[in-house]
Amino acid sequence: IRDIGVTGVQTCALPISSTTALTITPDATGQLTLQANGVTALTANTTGYLNFAKQPQINGSEWPAFSAYATQNSQSISNNTETTILFQNESFDTSNCYDTSTGIFTPNVAGYYQINYSVIYYAAITTGETYAYLAKNGTFSGVGLMGWDVNGATYFYGQAASIIVYANGTTDNFRIRSAQTTGSPKTISSSSYFTGALIRSA
Repeated sequence: IRDIGVTGVQTCALPISSTTALTITPDATGQLTLQANGVTALTANTTGYLNFAKQPQINGSEWPAFSAYATQNSQSISNNTETTILFQNESFDTSNCYDTSTGIFTPNVAGYYQINYSVIYYAAITTGETYAYLAKNGTFSGVGLMGWDVNGATYFYGQAASIIVYANGTTDNFRIRSAQTTGSPKTISSSSYFTGALIRSA
């Protein structure tokens, strides 16, 4: 443990057992730094803020989080054919758990995840309906939304939803499935997105 102040660096070793607690109050001139093998892992400044040198990990893995969106008009969905939607562009993917080529998110840490998605068809639709849902391991997860035609009016159909789901950190995976029954192929808008983030470990 190092107390870094204007007067220099002082280092001390403190014995800690299962029956004792460690409480340290830094002076008003510096910050408290926690190191392992000489490498700074955590600092606490005089205002009480904690700064981690690296992203916190769970059992050696970073907290998975990703955000991806579709390329405009790059995927055509045939009439009355349920399809996995591809979100080909990543804004970020902290643990490389999302595959842009398949549209599948496979979390590598067991826990509870916030999943959000939006599927928008880039077409003026005057008949039929569209739907989209979150699939876990390829099957309906219990969350889906539908859009439909009203009196022949023209709409750009879209669905959006948010849910908290559990993933086992190994085999569980998630994807967005969608279909439309407008009578002809329709493409996906770049306003469509798919995001996920660990909010609590198992």
